[in-house]
Amino acid sequence: MNRVRAAASELAAALRDYDPESMHHLVRDIPGLGDALADVAAGVRQMASRAESEWPVAAPVAEALRSVADDIRAGAGTAEEARATLHRENEVDIERGVAPRHGSRDIEAKWDVRGAE
Repeated sequence: MNRVRAAASELAAALRDYDPESMHHLVRDIPGLGDALADVAAGVRQMASRAESEWPVAAPVAEALRSVADDIRAGAGTAEEARATLHRENEVDIERGVAPRHGSRDIEAKWDVRGAE
């Protein structure tokens, strides 16, 4: 479990320290959150299968591990909702990056909102 704990700490640190260069990077990167949680859920589900078939533990242990996997998988679904919300709530901003006016991101960048204050 030391490897699992170390990997979890590394994931937590990566999420805590995540600082996208631009919001377009966030749009590109956010699906990875759901993917990461789905991978963790798959690992816990595999652990549950092994508990059931290979380890000398009571059946409720495997059931509890499956429940943990299901909860994590639900979190992956919630991460997908966050991705959908990001797209819905920032549709215009995302569109400007995908299809900038006059076909140039450099021209679109002239809308530097830092100078608007």
